[in-house]
Amino acid sequence: MRTKDSVKSLTIQLSGGLGNQLFEYVAGLLLAHQRGWDLNVDVSQLSNHAISHGNSLEDLCLTGNFVNVKKQPVYKYFLHRLAVFLQRKFPGACVSIPFVNRYYSSQEIGFDEGVQNWPRANFIRGYFQSWRYLNEVRARGISFEPRLALESDWFRNNITNLREMNPVVLHIRRGDYLLQGDDWGVLELGYYKNALSEIGFDNDDPVWIFSDDPIAARQVLSPLALKKAHYVSPPDDSPAVESMLLMASARKIVIANSTFSWWSASLGDMNNKVVVAPERWFRNKPDPRDLIPDSWLRVGSF
Repeated sequence: MRTKDSVKSLTIQLSGGLGNQLFEYVAGLLLAHQRGWDLNVDVSQLSNHAISHGNSLEDLCLTGNFVNVKKQPVYKYFLHRLAVFLQRKFPGACVSIPFVNRYYSSQEIGFDEGVQNWPRANFIRGYFQSWRYLNEVRARGISFEPRLALESDWFRNNITNLREMNPVVLHIRRGDYLLQGDDWGVLELGYYKNALSEIGFDNDDPVWIFSDDPIAARQVLSPLALKKAHYVSPPDDSPAVESMLLMASARKIVIANSTFSWWSASLGDMNNKVVVAPERWFRNKPDPRDLIPDSWLRVGSF
């Protein structure tokens, strides 16, 4: 029987928007389970709203103890930042150094088996953008059913309408992607036209379009002359996770090269769910390792 003092914990650091945070959380959830440790979820980096877009997993009911490492005494936080820096810059040299080898910063965007080589690491940083972590969590029966801590009337009304209408859902990502030059790439009309064709879309079918830039989304899709297009417009006080879970209720979803819609495609009832994803995730960067499940349809993107 474990005593309170003998319980070890693993801390996973969250960063970026909701999609990134979910990948990080699930990787931490799996690693903590594998080691028999408790899970802490560090939200210290989410105070940078330019990176997190003002969103946090704290809007969801999830297991784990949410903490902020910046709130520890100054000298401890200094040592923490020093260890993070050393391990990130000199990983090979730090694996045997006490204290520093309790930190692990992944060098990968996608699947990273290297974290298993750091069994003492109890503070984990990285992107971990791969289906493998989610699949393993589900295979092991680890509890992971994201749900809203508080549902708005807008969400309740729209999820009822979506389930009744059974529309095809499209996600069009613009926003910060337009600031990345040609590295990330934004998906244009050709991708969405071919994706709709891939799933046998008929122009009498309803379509719900989600986007961080509805005006740009209308411009992208206007040549398709969609007869039953509905551009979803959440109220200003609706957290982004409501749109993510609303999209997740769709039976057919065409995602963007966005971790936000990746998670919409991966949550909810997966039985007979049809997902279309871009063949290439980035225009001019290597794609994350093992990001797209084999069961998803792939359509040319760039």
